[in-house]
Amino acid sequence: TGPNITLAVPSNNAIWDGTSGNWTDATRWTCLASGVVPNSITTPGTTFGAKITAGTATINTQVTVNDLLLLGGTIDNSSILTIAGSGSDWEAGVFSGVGQLVIAPGAFLVATTAANHDFGQTKITNQGQFIWNGSGSLRSGIGGEFINATGATFTDAASGPVQAGPAEAALTQATRGLFALMENYPQLKANDNVKQLQEELTTTENKIAFARQFY
Repeated sequence: TGPNITLAVPSNNAIWDGTSGNWTDATRWTCLASGVVPNSITTPGTTFGAKITAGTATINTQVTVNDLLLLGGTIDNSSILTIAGSGSDWEAGVFSGVGQLVIAPGAFLVATTAANHDFGQTKITNQGQFIWNGSGSLRSGIGGEFINATGATFTDAASGPVQAGPAEAALTQATRGLFALMENYPQLKANDNVKQLQEELTTTENKIAFARQFY
């Protein structure tokens, strides 16, 4: 059994209609007022819950929701999606795109069920709590990262919480600096040896993040 979690109830719950389209298209969402989409950035002072069970929701602008229920389908993210509340659940479905998923300080994201949880090239930055309560696999693609920020916790329900230490944070910071340097030098970035190094560093970071849950 996993840890007890108190689910916060946001003031506005939105349900994706199961089609493919842009997150900012209000016609794709139900249970909200006409013209409103679940995004606390565009509607300040309002908290939202977003539920997706099928289809593809494309994000190309910054989005903040209180709670996210990803029960199926795909979130294709090329920007930043931030989860700010304590009631988010990733049961199935896929995070894709080269954007960033941020679990804000104090926020929770629980990954449940036996399904594999894929996040492709997406960077998941955990600043709050990520709770692994499933029997499937948490899988990234080339370029995908899971970053456990200092002070954040990655909890395996079977073995308890793990907190990122200074050494892991330093490794992450150094790797980011190297990748940023490569972006400024296209010839360096195109070098096959450098590409291989980039892939190996990303893989190493992911292995460290996942392995730490057992110690």
